[in-house]
Parts: sequence; C-alpha cells; structure tokens
Amino acid sequence: MKKPQVLVFTKTRWSEPPRLRHQVTHLLGEMGYDIVFFEKPSFFTWFKIYEKDNIKFVKHFELVHHRLRIFNVFIFLNALVSKVFIRKALKRLDVGKAPAVNFCYDYFFLKEIVDGKVITIINDDFVNKIKNEFIRNKTESQISRTAKKSTYNLAVSYPLKHQLERYVDEAGLFLPWAEEQYITPVIGRKRNVVLFFGYINYRIDWDLVLGIIERGVKIRFIGPIESSVDSKLLQKVRSYTNVEFKKAMGIDQVDFSDICCSLLPWDTSLEGIRAITINNKCFNLLARGIPQLYVDLPYLIEADDKVIGKCRNVDEFVEQINFYSDNFDNCQKPIQDFLDKHYSNRRMMDLKKHLNF
Repeated sequence: MKKPQVLVFTKTRWSEPPRLRHQVTHLLGEMGYDIVFFEKPSFFTWFKIYEKDNIKFVKHFELVHHRLRIFNVFIFLNALVSKVFIRKALKRLDVGKAPAVNFCYDYFFLKEIVDGKVITIINDDFVNKIKNEFIRNKTESQISRTAKKSTYNLAVSYPLKHQLERYVDEAGLFLPWAEEQYITPVIGRKRNVVLFFGYINYRIDWDLVLGIIERGVKIRFIGPIESSVDSKLLQKVRSYTNVEFKKAMGIDQVDFSDICCSLLPWDTSLEGIRAITINNKCFNLLARGIPQLYVDLPYLIEADDKVIGKCRNVDEFVEQINFYSDNFDNCQKPIQDFLDKHYSNRRMMDLKKHLNF
C-alpha cells in the first residue's frame, strides 16, 4: 500500500546543520509519510529532483532572493516563477492531495497549487531582525498574507505566536523536542566546567562571557567559530587558562563527565534573541542531564531553575553556575519531569491535533 505523502517547503539545504525543519521532516517520516522536501531555491539552480535517505528532494530556480524583494513587482514575479517550478515538481512526482508543511514566510501562493492542507510554521523573527522600516513592512505583509492563506499556523516561540495572532484568529505553539530519551549522567562526580555548545558568533554577549571568565569559571566552547567574531576579542578570550575551545562535533561525541551546566550568554540587544522561547539544542542537552543557563529573556519557557535558569548579570551567572556545580545530582529529577512533555511523541500528538493529517 502506498504511503500518504506530505510536502515540506523550506529555505534550507538538507546538507545544512540540523534545524527544526530537519526535525519536523524526520518526525513526519516516523509518522508514516512519504516526504517531498523542497530545498532552498537558488538563482544558480534550474530544476533538480533526487532521492536520498528515503526522502525526495526538489531544488529549483529563484528569480529574486527573498531579502531583495522590496517592491511588489519582484514579489509577484518571484511567486509566479516559484509556482511554475513547484507545479512541475508535483506533476513529475505524481503528488496527489498531499498536505504541506511550510517554513517559507513568503509562500502565500501555496493554497493555489497544493490540493491538501497548508500548515505554516514561523521559526524565526523575520520582521524585527530587519532594521530598514520599508523592507520590514514588506516582510510583515508577506507573513500576513501567508498566514491568512494557510490552513493553520504554528510558531516556535510565544512572541512569534502573538505576531501570528495579529493576522489570524488562532495560532499554535510548536517547540523543538528532545530527540533522545533522558540518559542518566554519572552521579556523585565533581563537575566544575560550563559548556557552550553551538555556533560561536556575534550573537554572544562577549562582555558577559569575559566577566564570567574573569571570576575563574571554567568554560568549554564546542562549535564552529564564525568570522563575525572579532579576532582580537577571540584572542583575548583564548588567553585565559580557564577557557577551552574544541572543534564542532555531534552531541554523541561530547564528554559531559565534568559539565555542570550549559551556558547561553546571548546579546539581548538583538531583537531576534529576545523573541526566543527555547533553542533547538536545549532539549537534547537536557536529555543528557545538563541544566541550561540563559540570559534573562522575556519569553523564556517556564521551568524549575534546577532545569533552566536565567540571569541578568555576571554575579547572578556565577552564583547559578556554582549552584549547578554543587547540586547537579539534585537537578536530575526535575529535568526528567520537565522532559516528559518534550519528546517526539508529544510533538506527534501536536501535529495530529492541529493538522489532522
């Protein structure tokens, strides 16, 4: 019997580091769907269909990059071109009445060409990250059109959910999840290292990090160092003996034996940062028993401070880090209880409830 199909529209290449779009795609596969994944359109690609890991992929031409569509004529022409290639792919793949999960805020035209339901997931603060008011208004207009023409809308944070509710009567919250079940860490061990696991870039509040380092806290950075980090600043951070940098690696390769918590020292002056409810890696780190320590974000998910703490300044961070170092074992039961609502089976239930696939 032929499996039901689902379409996934993204501005992501499958080869990119895993994001929510990848997680949702794998989740749909676990739910028994045959997936057609539309990768990031490109001016340098005409049309290509290929298959990998039991997923059918489509790449196609893009007339104008979404950040350059500042005039209505560009928006109209690009939508026209995209519709031509998407229709071509659907015909070539003999796609019937399949629903679509859409991550593209500017795909307001999908209901015209997709026979099934269109579920849009807004996974970034596309509006507030744009400084130019004219471009920001154009972006918001496209999000509004896309939301209104979708069957249902989901968002990955509370402020993005509220943003959607300005355009439609109802929107749902759809958070990431732990991809593995909780693994009990080694108990009774001295832990005095703070982990930063992820992209090392401009989003980090380096003044905050330096303040924590100067108080003697040991920090281990694991991840790619991007060019947006000032080289002199990076050299200064590296000069401290209580700081260690390791190359990017998968979570399965990380040695957690001396880690007391994971640090997220983001720069809260960045609008996109303030809109975060929880980041993708958080649940997977919690599944390893590692408490999370955030900056004071206004929309951070509610949790026991043994699970997710938030701090406003260097003193508070150092105090909370010392707490996790001294009470790591006592944090494990609250972490387990918190994760019960954040595994893939719960997100499957959310999809079925909201989408009725």
